[in-house]
Amino acid sequence: MDIEIYSSQARDNEVAQLKASMATMEEKQASFDEMKQRLSQFEEMEQRMAHMLQQMQQISPQCNQDVPLVQLFPALQKSLVASYQPSSL
Repeated sequence: MDIEIYSSQARDNEVAQLKASMATMEEKQASFDEMKQRLSQFEEMEQRMAHMLQQMQQISPQCNQDVPLVQLFPALQKSLVASYQPSSL
């Protein structure tokens, strides 16, 4: 009878340890997923910046003629206008 109680307690302890270990792994997985998402966002931002730099280098002679950046980069104007729009809830 004592052996059965001990065995049951040992199983319960092992189950509790496995559940705790699983919870820790799930937290790490969630953190990893968040980091992957942020990395993806940074890579996208880096690509956009590289594209903008390339565009700026191609039109640098025009910049010397006092042409506003908004005219050179229509997407910049759209971005600026969108940033001042109230967000919908």
